[in-house]
Amino acid sequence: ILKSSSSQVVRYLTTAATILMAAGIGISIALKQYWLGVGTTFILVIVNYLFGYLNKLISKKSDYDSEYKKENFN
Repeated sequence: ILKSSSSQVVRYLTTAATILMAAGIGISIALKQYWLGVGTTFILVIVNYLFGYLNKLISKKSDYDSEYKKENFN
């Protein structure tokens, strides 16, 4: 998880949350709770897809990404 020091932009939060969920899914499978693991995986895939879609919609309407790139890569 990265936060820009000069602005309020937080990056890679969903990636960190997905890694944490993958660990939880692995634990549920190891404990032979297969339906819990499969159900959680299904929900995780749908939520990540929806967040990706929403991110694209929001990025088109704002210039957050361009501000971040100017701030950190120039």
